[in-house]
Amino acid sequence: MADPYFFQSLGLTGFRAYLQPKTFDFSKKRCLAIFAPNGSGKSSVIDALEFMLSKDGTLERLGQRAINNQAGPIALAHNLAEEAKIAPSVAIGVVSGKDVTNGSRAAGGARRPIPAVAATINTCFAVPPIIRGHSLRTFVEIHTPEQRYADVANWLQLSPLVEVQKNLRSLRTQIKTAAEDETALQRVDTQLAKETAQTVKNWDAAAVLSHANTLILAPLDPAFVLTALAALDPAYVELEMRAQAEENKIGLAGLRQIRNAAAGLWLEATDADSGETVVSGAVPTFDAAVTTLATAESKEAEERDKAAGTVFQALWKAAEPLFVEGAPAPDVCPVCITPIADTTAGSVEAIRDHVAKHLEELADYAAAKKARDDANLYQGQSED
Repeated sequence: MADPYFFQSLGLTGFRAYLQPKTFDFSKKRCLAIFAPNGSGKSSVIDALEFMLSKDGTLERLGQRAINNQAGPIALAHNLAEEAKIAPSVAIGVVSGKDVTNGSRAAGGARRPIPAVAATINTCFAVPPIIRGHSLRTFVEIHTPEQRYADVANWLQLSPLVEVQKNLRSLRTQIKTAAEDETALQRVDTQLAKETAQTVKNWDAAAVLSHANTLILAPLDPAFVLTALAALDPAYVELEMRAQAEENKIGLAGLRQIRNAAAGLWLEATDADSGETVVSGAVPTFDAAVTTLATAESKEAEERDKAAGTVFQALWKAAEPLFVEGAPAPDVCPVCITPIADTTAGSVEAIRDHVAKHLEELADYAAAKKARDDANLYQGQSED
């Protein structure tokens, strides 16, 4: 552990109230107090210590700038120092163990560098070495208890403790707010009323227990009664054991699978917007497929009847390019060599219309047949 520092001497020259050099010797007797009549220079001694240890070589109460003749660095020197050609300065001597160190600091001019011994002493302070009366008054009369607590914690280098206290106060406030908020309780009450069909409308342990015993457990076993809403209640433990034994006995897991598969065959749901009942599942899907197949078969039969008289399907397709509009039409029928004028149609235009009509009927028949084939395929997949 390093040896402590003790002041040995303090010398003032041309500083504040001391024009002529004045040395205070603390080597033989440590000073516990300074007392003297007003105007004797007591404050100047404290000013000298603050000036020597300050980072910028100033006094807090005088400020950093010379706003008038009574403030700023100019006020550090005695008002007659310049006239008496005395360089204002402060000197100190300290002892640590057997080592004595001295240092001095000019109290005039723009540059007032801090001596090494003062910088070394500053590193030893956890709190400001000098606290003025106005600071104490502010601390006692103006600061709130919380501010005073923060100041003291800072002096004792316990600033993290202040943050912990703030966090604790914030957490306490949040807990209090959450405890007074009944939103979650109202949500539980609403769900409870819904689950119990309005038998229990508000959370009441006794009412919930009565509901469970009367409407849930009694139909299963009248002698089975819960005494508390707790997982360690003997009846609850027994209930868990019975449920596990029954599941192992009859295979509830398998029954659940069967129930889910059956539910997938026919599902009814109410549309939230329209209020209509929407049916889905394998059964309505199969019914829709059967209806689609029946419609397709009917359409195919109808179109097949229409095209039954169309014996020469390939002939109609081959004849279409011969009688297309704009192409040179033949004078005689390419099949029976009958002059066009002597045919039943009687003209090229009539033959063209006749061919187009039969080709349309063939196209309708083809579409109906494809729809029937698709319906047959879909029905087969549904059965699988």
